[in-house]
Amino acid sequence: MALDSLGRHKEAIEKYKKVVKYQTNYAAGWYNWGQSLNLLGMHEDAIEKYKQAISHQGDYADAWCNWGHSLNALGKYEEAMEKYRETLKHDSGYGEAFYFWGLTLKELGRYYDGEEKLERARKLGFKPPF
Repeated sequence: MALDSLGRHKEAIEKYKKVVKYQTNYAAGWYNWGQSLNLLGMHEDAIEKYKQAISHQGDYADAWCNWGHSLNALGKYEEAMEKYRETLKHDSGYGEAFYFWGLTLKELGRYYDGEEKLERARKLGFKPPF
């Protein structure tokens, strides 16, 4: 994570590869590897890492949510919304999932439904990172 925060994503990926080589069931290692790939715009590869994280920890809400973000980046909006719903099954207070689900709905022209999700995110105290 420290390497990622410094923008050194490729180096971070090498570290995560080593971590999961020795601890194959370490969900956070797979998740962090996915995050680094996502930051490099490698969304398909990131999805594979999120799937690995979830295979070891099925209730990993961060992995579900970021899988949704990767799908969104690929224009797979319906699939992304499925992942946001799954996120909320595991953490009903996950404001980020409501927020991005709302944006996705609006992208699809479903403005009322989108605003409803955005309002839920606001009520949970979620503030967008931008």
